[in-house]
Amino acid sequence: MTLPAISIPEIPIPSNITDFLSSYLGDYLIHFIIVIPVIVLFLEIYNLATKHRSISLFSLLMLLVLSLFIVSFYLVGSVSGDEHKLLTIYFVYVSLGLLVFKLFFMALRKTVGRVIFILMLGGFVALTLLEVGTGGLFTQKVDTTVTDESSTKLKELQSKYDTLEEAKKADTKVSDEATAKVKELQSKYDTLEEAKKADAKVSDEVTAKLKELQSKYDALVGEAKKDRGVTTSVVEKPVITKPIIDESVVEESNASL
Repeated sequence: MTLPAISIPEIPIPSNITDFLSSYLGDYLIHFIIVIPVIVLFLEIYNLATKHRSISLFSLLMLLVLSLFIVSFYLVGSVSGDEHKLLTIYFVYVSLGLLVFKLFFMALRKTVGRVIFILMLGGFVALTLLEVGTGGLFTQKVDTTVTDESSTKLKELQSKYDTLEEAKKADTKVSDEATAKVKELQSKYDTLEEAKKADAKVSDEVTAKLKELQSKYDALVGEAKKDRGVTTSVVEKPVITKPIIDESVVEESNASL
């Protein structure tokens, strides 16, 4: 039989709360949902004869806890499939209805009300056990484990994450090596700069020394040229001129001959 479609107001719950409920309380919610109605039923039957108000209050508290567990079972997405989700919504409304009727019959304080409530609660217990016996809603595996598709996607993402982590480590290693190489090159550069400065200093000293020697050399050359000029004027050979012979003397000599 197909159940009429009904809905339940969506309650925004932080994801960390739903993750906590599904991770730590997922399977236990089902056990409590099955066991609590049975306990309340025995308490109500026992209280039908004793009529202790404390037992009624305890039963009311247990029904409140049951409603909270069923609502939590729905909100954390512990069921799969639209049919089971719809059935869970019915169980939410039925549990809340039992809570309201319990308050009403407690205020009424009539034995007939107690009996009616026991019959209603017995029907709820029977429906719950029927679901368990037929492998229905409360025997569905709670979705605290991921589906195969989600698991594959998770593994793929984990693989990508591991790849990125390895790449990050490799980049860090390369970066460290590059940093060491840069430091080494910087050290060599600094050494060359210091050597260049030292060479420049030596070169300046050599240049100054060369200039000083050049000046001395120029002075010596000048002195040498000056000394050479004096020596030349002292030892200069005299100019030999042709002797002047008197012609009359020559004629007299020729006549005597």
